[in-house]
Amino acid sequence: MAAEGKTVDAFRFIPPGLKKFIKGEVSEIPFSGKIPWTPLKRPVEEALSVFLKAKSPGEGFHLLFTWPEEPKKTNWHPPEMSPLVKLQLDKINQAGE
Repeated sequence: MAAEGKTVDAFRFIPPGLKKFIKGEVSEIPFSGKIPWTPLKRPVEEALSVFLKAKSPGEGFHLLFTWPEEPKKTNWHPPEMSPLVKLQLDKINQAGE
């Protein structure tokens, strides 16, 4: 994607194996349609205001609410694999080799 003479590399920060897999699945034809836009739930300034409050690196702030579970008991990921990843697991493993 190019905007005002700049090129965006969507693959810059992903692992090489995943990059190879995705490039094999995505069409080489440049996208020419309209990109949908969803307004943010809160302004970026509000979401990132914690960086303005910090006086030194590593300073922490507490959330405005209490999490319902203890952090050690919280399940951050579902117990089963994503159906899409499960379906493409062989291709992902091959691309990583």
